[in-house]
Amino acid sequence: MLCAISYKHNKDKESCIFSFCVHPNYQGKGIGKKLMKELEKDDYYKRSDRIEVSSSIPALPFYLKLGFKYKNNEMTFENGSFYLEKYK
Repeated sequence: MLCAISYKHNKDKESCIFSFCVHPNYQGKGIGKKLMKELEKDDYYKRSDRIEVSSSIPALPFYLKLGFKYKNNEMTFENGSFYLEKYK
């Protein structure tokens, strides 16, 4: 399991989740949800009004379930990822 968050292009109120991985053997067991809860305690997450993440096809339902929406309300698939955002 791995996760990382940082600021988004030097914008004070935006952050980006750069890595969020749960080994396939552990997916579907609530670990990703718990990991996201921990990530939400991070200062970058707490200070942000908007969080952005790029999602693989298999991870898309996970992020949508957590309240992420397609960036700019457009279902765009580029470079093997969907681009999602969440406003708090």
